[in-house]
Amino acid sequence: MKKTYDGFKPINELEREIFSDEEFLTAIKVGKSRTFHKEGTVKIHIQQILEYIDTRYKSTKYYENLRIIAILHDAGKFALLENLLEIYLPELPAKEQKELIAKSIIFAKKYTVPKNVVRNMEQYKFTSGHASVSYVFAKKFLKNKKLLDIIRYHDIAVDFKSINEKTGAYDAKMFKKIFSKVDLRLFVLFLKCDNCNRQDNISEWLNAQLKLHSLI
Repeated sequence: MKKTYDGFKPINELEREIFSDEEFLTAIKVGKSRTFHKEGTVKIHIQQILEYIDTRYKSTKYYENLRIIAILHDAGKFALLENLLEIYLPELPAKEQKELIAKSIIFAKKYTVPKNVVRNMEQYKFTSGHASVSYVFAKKFLKNKKLLDIIRYHDIAVDFKSINEKTGAYDAKMFKKIFSKVDLRLFVLFLKCDNCNRQDNISEWLNAQLKLHSLI
C-alpha cells in the first residue's frame, strides 16, 4: 500500500524507497516561480534535472549517483518554509497551505542542522542553509559519504561566487578545505545538471577557481 511514485519513474530500489516516502513527497511541494527558479516547485525542478541527466548521462558511470543527488538535494527547503513564505509557499488553497506549513515545522525540528554547522554557515556568510538540512534528511536513505557531501555542499559554489562578487574575495582556505573533500568530477557534473535550465556560468566559474587553487 506504500507505492506512491507521484509521477516519478524510479530506476532502482533506492529510488523506489525515496519516491514512496511521504516526508519526501511532501517536502518537494514547496517553491514559487522566481528569478533563477522559473520552474516553481522543488518537484518540478527535480523532474527537469532527471530529464537532463537521462538525456546526457544515462550511459555513464555517474548516472545513478547523479539521479540520487538530484532527487534529494533540495528537500531541505521544506524546513525553511515558515520563515520564507514569499519564495517557498506554493499556490494552494489556504487550508492546504496551512497544513503544509504545519508539516514543515515538524520536518524542521526532526532534521535540525547541528549548531556547529549553522555557526559555520553564518561565519562564512553562506546562504545555502537548505543544503545542510537536505544533507541530514538524505541520511534517512544514504550512507554513501561521497553523495552526502555533494548534497551538503551542492550550492556552496554559488555562495563563494556571490561573496566574491560582493566583496572582491572569498575565504580561500575554506574553499580549499571544502572542495578537497568532495568528488570534484561528480560535483561539477551535478552543478551543470542543477543549473541546466538557468542562464548561469557557475560551472565555468568553479572550474576556474579549482584550477587557481590547484585542485584540478
